[in-house]
Amino acid sequence: MDKGIIKICSKCSKPVIGLGLCPKHYQQDWRKKNPISYTYHTLKSNAKRRDKEFYLTFGQFRNFCIESGYIKMKGKNGTSFSIDRIDPEQGYYLGNIRILTLASNGTLGVKPESKWNVPDIHVPF
Repeated sequence: MDKGIIKICSKCSKPVIGLGLCPKHYQQDWRKKNPISYTYHTLKSNAKRRDKEFYLTFGQFRNFCIESGYIKMKGKNGTSFSIDRIDPEQGYYLGNIRILTLASNGTLGVKPESKWNVPDIHVPF
């Protein structure tokens, strides 16, 4: 690379080294191109932060997402999909995860366990 030439990010015009995008825009592009991988690693990181065991392989998670439509329906409004652990004391593995809407999942922590009558969206495996 020529020392006198400075590349700039094609999205924000900040100086970059090599990639053509600044780190922020490179990461944003990667997330858009790899939504299942990004979501898998985010879920795994959150499990570690919460001190929950994580037994899902990437292949299992990819199949779960494809068969359930999770990636297309995840989001931030009440009707968006969310991954819930059926038994909150246990970690993340295929028999202990299900899809709920964010609204339904949000009510689980508020109600006593005896009132957890929330319909889940069952995805057969």
